[in-house]
Amino acid sequence: MAKYQPNVVVAVDRYNQLHKLITCSIILALLVMVFGNTGEAHATEAGDSALAKKLHIETSVGYNGLYAQDKGVPVYFKLTNELKRDLKGDLVLNIRDSRGTSTAHIMPLEISQGSTVEAHMTASGIFTKNDTWIEFYHGGVDRGEAIEITGTRTVEGQPVHSANVFGIVANDPDTLNFVAFFQNQGFASTPIVLEHDFYASTMHDLDMFTVLAINDVATADWPEEKINAIKDWVANGGTLLIGGGAGYSQTAAAFAALVPVEGRTNRQWENTASLFSFTSSTEELQSLTITEGRLIRGKTIIEDGDIPIVAAATHGNGAVYYVAFDLALKPFSVWEGRTSFVQSLLSERMLLGDVMYTPNDQYVLESASNYFPRLQQPKVSVLLSIFFLYILLVAPLLYVVLKRLDKREWSWWMIPGLAVLSTIIIIMIGTQDKSELYVHGIRVVTIDDDSARVRGINNIFIPNSKDITMEISKDDFPTFNSAGFSGASGVSLNKQQRIYHFADRKEVEFTNNKYWTMKSYMLQERVHSAAQYGKITAKLSRTDNDMLLTVQNETGKDLKHITLLAFSQPYYIADLASGEQLEYKLPPSLSQNTIQQGRYYSYSYGYDLIHAAGLNEDEMRREVNLLNNSSFVQAPVMLVAFSYDDTSQFHVNGKPVKSDELMMWLVDLENEFAEGLGNQLSIAPSSMQVERGEFHHSRQAQSYFTLVEGAVELKYVVPTGDHEVAEFLGSPDPMYGPITMQIYNVQSDTWESAPAGEFELEPYVDEWNNIKLKLESTGYYEGSLPMLLLDREVQS
Repeated sequence: MAKYQPNVVVAVDRYNQLHKLITCSIILALLVMVFGNTGEAHATEAGDSALAKKLHIETSVGYNGLYAQDKGVPVYFKLTNELKRDLKGDLVLNIRDSRGTSTAHIMPLEISQGSTVEAHMTASGIFTKNDTWIEFYHGGVDRGEAIEITGTRTVEGQPVHSANVFGIVANDPDTLNFVAFFQNQGFASTPIVLEHDFYASTMHDLDMFTVLAINDVATADWPEEKINAIKDWVANGGTLLIGGGAGYSQTAAAFAALVPVEGRTNRQWENTASLFSFTSSTEELQSLTITEGRLIRGKTIIEDGDIPIVAAATHGNGAVYYVAFDLALKPFSVWEGRTSFVQSLLSERMLLGDVMYTPNDQYVLESASNYFPRLQQPKVSVLLSIFFLYILLVAPLLYVVLKRLDKREWSWWMIPGLAVLSTIIIIMIGTQDKSELYVHGIRVVTIDDDSARVRGINNIFIPNSKDITMEISKDDFPTFNSAGFSGASGVSLNKQQRIYHFADRKEVEFTNNKYWTMKSYMLQERVHSAAQYGKITAKLSRTDNDMLLTVQNETGKDLKHITLLAFSQPYYIADLASGEQLEYKLPPSLSQNTIQQGRYYSYSYGYDLIHAAGLNEDEMRREVNLLNNSSFVQAPVMLVAFSYDDTSQFHVNGKPVKSDELMMWLVDLENEFAEGLGNQLSIAPSSMQVERGEFHHSRQAQSYFTLVEGAVELKYVVPTGDHEVAEFLGSPDPMYGPITMQIYNVQSDTWESAPAGEFELEPYVDEWNNIKLKLESTGYYEGSLPMLLLDREVQS
């Protein structure tokens, strides 16, 4: 008979109890999972989806999903809070640009339970799946709760690679759709149809556009923010095309201060021959309904009696074009010459194919900003003195003193002690100006009529590892320079470089900083009123045989090193206190009866300036960097001056900090010199037509070009007046390549060699006051497009 084993029975009983306990726990857990969350079950029964408890986001970018890489565009967000609580936190758009720089754009938002919020921000970069990522942090980006997101987690668009982008606002969506055919003449163009209520809060939202065309659309009720954005965009170099006809008064209402023509009445125009002659079209154009207006600013390009048919006016660095008829209506909309007409009209403002020279403003500004005026290297003489003093103490003096005291064993601790003391002294000398936060700002101000175009950079010296935040205007458009935070496979999410978008301001923030580091950000170009921001005025006048340049300082700052950059040479003038004016007598080389052929950019203007003025190169390193290889010198004649400010005008982490600001002021004097020297009127080509070959021109100075084994036809419009003689400024020089220049003789109906000096206008001006010039090269040529000079003294 088996022997009784009580320990086995107890173990079995305990096993059975444990099994029952585990089974009951599993059943209870399943019951809780199925029935426990009654609130969620009720929500499901009410029709809520299984994706509740999440934040749903929809996004879009640019206009009709199109954007230009690394140019400012609006980004749209639609956020729906499907959670059972309110959200208050940060929406984060992480984006990478073509240089690999990652930026976190952050917008604080409050979204009530069950509500939908729409938001937008202006950003630039690459909008693809791998280069963008969206996050939302309830309670803030640093310590908040990451909210689960449904919908889209990226911002994706279609990049536009055309050199020219047309934004078209019109009642008829087919208006100007033919600009896509400009490609046939080398003008790579993309038309984008915009809704009447298209969004634009600042000019940077419109960075991708070359031309904005508005036709038969009421603009008076557009938001003031949008109107100002378009005006600033034009002043910054954009081109605005306004269509006329029956709806012109409504179309031009928001831009009355810019358009060249005013008019309210309409009539039928029969004499349309000037239009098809302007385009060299073979098909005649039937009569058109036109606006019967009058020129109030700018110049007339085509006219019928006193009525302007086509006119243009400048605004800042941009232009506004007017046509007297509706661009969407027949017969113009079906006319064979419509493509050639618009292309010829706007060719001066468009980019032909690839751009041969793209200025690198960012590199120039960043290089100049790295020279902090207050951060100086220790003088070598001081360091050498400390070193030789250390040698003197350690070698003869210490030995002699210790020997006399009979304490030579002290050298075991005194020599290391002196070495440590010397090291501490050297460190203190080297770091005496590097213990505080310090901001170095550089601004480049270009004065165009009544506007001041300002771009710049802020470079921050950070002595410790603290995070820093700088507040800037809500209208500023900052971008970062460093590409060190980008991952190889996708956009970086570490958020060390941040831009906060608040309703009334923006903030730039750098986190996870190292000791003794420099962090910088660019401020993209922004347009101000020159009357408010400050300006320099310069006028030419003649006294006897001398030409005087009168310079008035209205900047509110003392100007230093005023210099005239004229036709490849710097002419140092003087300093000028705020509110004062000076007169500068032009040297004989600049006082001739005509102006010379000049370069449009220089590789040594900075060095030329300091040598001409006898300035110290070490003290002028920033100024030399701004002028050498400078993309800012955009005309053959410019006035440049500098101002300096060392007051604490920047705030970091809410407190004023030490700072230095250098401002370079630029004034374009090309027209002033062309009209003042010899009393001449300078006329640029109104259109360019490429016949064959490769033709490229500079984005920096559109008169500078290259032509490779081809021909380009230029057209000049002679203004109404009693002009008898003219000459071409900047005739092609065979020294720079094989090129010929021909002019069309209207009377003989032939092309002939263009005259080298003054010539009679009559044989070459057609009935629409046009002169045609042809440049032809059998190889490679680069130079400046010829300017037509007319003598004002013979005008009636």
